[in-house]
Amino acid sequence: MSRRWVVATAVAAAVLASLAGGPPLYAVRNGAPDGDAHPAVGFIFAQQTDPAVCNAEVAGCHGVLIAPDVFLTSGYCAAAFSDPTLSGFNLTAVWVSLNPDDPFDCSTAIKVREFYVHPGFEETARDAADDLGVMILGTPSSAAPAAL
Repeated sequence: MSRRWVVATAVAAAVLASLAGGPPLYAVRNGAPDGDAHPAVGFIFAQQTDPAVCNAEVAGCHGVLIAPDVFLTSGYCAAAFSDPTLSGFNLTAVWVSLNPDDPFDCSTAIKVREFYVHPGFEETARDAADDLGVMILGTPSSAAPAAL
């Protein structure tokens, strides 16, 4: 297990623990985007074309920025994007958008560089506490990470 995974897992656990007693961290409330009320919440999408140019072709899932270059999401989501055969797509690049008005905004999206899934994650147990995934961004985000 790499040191980076241990650090990312510890940070993820701290985030989850801090959110458990506080208000939910949603970018969508009652079926509608909540604007910039949660600037650390973002959307993950992917593409199947030239990875040098962002092109939102495959919808993904949500997550939260927990450090300038670390994005926390579900284990299922991280696994699906890190192993494209799980989703049935030929993915060439994965991106994170923190734009609350346009989750497919390529002008502000940041390319994902690495994926990590909790070592205890099981595909069939998505409600489990180890349903955690971390995506390392290629460049740090200018958005403020979620406060711990």
